[in-house]
Amino acid sequence: MRLHPWESSARDRETPGFGGNVVVDRATGGKVQADAGLGQGRLIRLNDDGRYVVLDAQGGTYVRDLRTGRLVRAADTPAVAASRDARHLLLSGADGLRLLDRRTGRSPAVGPAGAQAVPGAVSADGRAAVFGSAAADLVAGDTNDAADVSVRRPR
Repeated sequence: MRLHPWESSARDRETPGFGGNVVVDRATGGKVQADAGLGQGRLIRLNDDGRYVVLDAQGGTYVRDLRTGRLVRAADTPAVAASRDARHLLLSGADGLRLLDRRTGRSPAVGPAGAQAVPGAVSADGRAAVFGSAAADLVAGDTNDAADVSVRRPR
């Protein structure tokens, strides 16, 4: 069963009892409220095979398995982006950006405090993240006081 997001806004105003981030199975028309039990969540990513939904809600990052219905709090900080398989999450906290591997629990730093990233900032395989930062110590000889775009591949 392949699931796809319901409209670009991920809102279902037509079905009583549904709101927030709704995923629809196009083959059956079945609907799942991905952020059920979380209040208002923000959709980060529906993974490529439609099994996992990554959401920000209640100050943290959650992953819902649409096959089992299981909801897991993956991190205590919000995510900015996720890899295509939803295994790697780019988290944004006071200490900067971290790339969390949900399978191993590793969470190496990839960007300094104040770094900014957008959806799609994690490579398909989850091994690299791109971000912008005005930190002067990221690029040797950087003296222009302008933000730079960097790619980090943590080891």
